[in-house]
Amino acid sequence: MVTSSISEVFAEWIAGLEFADIPAAVIADVPPRVLDNLGVQLASLELPSTRAVLETVSAWGGEAQASVPGLERRLPAPSAAFAGGVMGNSFDYDDTHTPSMLHVHAVTISAALAAAEAANRTGREALVAIVAGFETALRVALTDPVRFELLGVQPSSFVGVFGATAAACRAMGLDARQVRNALGLAGNQASGLLQSVVDGTDAKTFNCGWAAHGGLVAAELASRGYTAPRQIFEGKFGLFPVHIGADVGAAAEVFADLGETWHTPDIAFKLHSACHHGHSFIDAIFELKRAHGLRPEDIEAIECEVIEQQVPIVCEPLAAKLDPATPYGARFSLPYLAAAACVLDEIGLDAYLPERLRDPRIRRVMERFRYTTRAEPGFPLRLPAHVTVTMADGRRLEARRDHCRGPGGEAIGLSDVERKYRANAGRILAKERIEAIAGACSRLEELPNVAELLALARPARVEPAAGA
Repeated sequence: MVTSSISEVFAEWIAGLEFADIPAAVIADVPPRVLDNLGVQLASLELPSTRAVLETVSAWGGEAQASVPGLERRLPAPSAAFAGGVMGNSFDYDDTHTPSMLHVHAVTISAALAAAEAANRTGREALVAIVAGFETALRVALTDPVRFELLGVQPSSFVGVFGATAAACRAMGLDARQVRNALGLAGNQASGLLQSVVDGTDAKTFNCGWAAHGGLVAAELASRGYTAPRQIFEGKFGLFPVHIGADVGAAAEVFADLGETWHTPDIAFKLHSACHHGHSFIDAIFELKRAHGLRPEDIEAIECEVIEQQVPIVCEPLAAKLDPATPYGARFSLPYLAAAACVLDEIGLDAYLPERLRDPRIRRVMERFRYTTRAEPGFPLRLPAHVTVTMADGRRLEARRDHCRGPGGEAIGLSDVERKYRANAGRILAKERIEAIAGACSRLEELPNVAELLALARPARVEPAAGA
């Protein structure tokens, strides 16, 4: 008797997933995520890194299949997915599934929408593809949610390519055998190092774009008969034994309740443009400001108690974190995030303007930053924050949080998501276009062609000349 491999179980589920199989609450949860993703992509048009990406994909040329914000003409679907993945992860302002520490919006939504538009799919079919991608990526990540980051690989890319592949396959209507081969090809592309977190360079967003691109490539090759390993997860040289040493039996349990348990609603939106490990501390400092009217000039010391696993991401090397060289580096610096939260009213995109990075008020508080460490058996399900601020008058003010807003029980509502979207999109688009995109997202399930939504965001800027 032949036992199905993990990828075959996944493939049967992905290929057979229908709109009616997905609970209404899960379906309703997806359009705000698409809106959030498009808002971040639009705001990224201000960045030199996005300009480099748009110029590159434009120079690649090819068949007009899928849309990218900022480009008037359409691109081949893999190119569009690549650009969308990079742009959607810009500013570290996308999402986090806390139990797996995975960011899935940028990679999966970009792949799903590019594939769906290229295949002339309806909004309903795009929704199904997105859910297929989310659930696949989250389950792979849940096999060992801490191990990926400890290895120095970026889960959003390393695991995200499986979500992108699942989404692309479902949007393209591939059968189970083709999906299995595509997942095997995804495993051969699983990649993405976290060194950019250390030096604050653009490569972290590249990882998400390349994973989205890889999902489209895997699906297209598999649709044409290209074969790949059937045991890409548990085989002798598969993902789990080679990269994380996970017990195959325990890993298989993560996939046992496909179609019964849905992880999509557990993905948390980000209300701060920063590494998720800093969000609880930002919220705690905002609480202190509301309660005590903190003035940054009166702060003599600020101490954060940090979980051991967070230290290499947001606290070390300390010299670099105390003097971040780039806006992206500042987003992964707890000294900067804590000091900026003491000075500013929100940690949005403007918190990383050049004048903010040089702001003497922020710099003064950063100089007074210290951290201690603690073990947290509940990591990453719990990301608590303990902040102690010593004031010039001798007072010691403390704030504790079990988690940041969102996954910790303080729900992030649709109004929060829409406010964030309008602020991001408003940096690029006129109000009429902003509201048209929001309206189309809210009606995503009813759209006869997903291209109707994507066309609204496409001509946001004059496109670069071909070959630039």
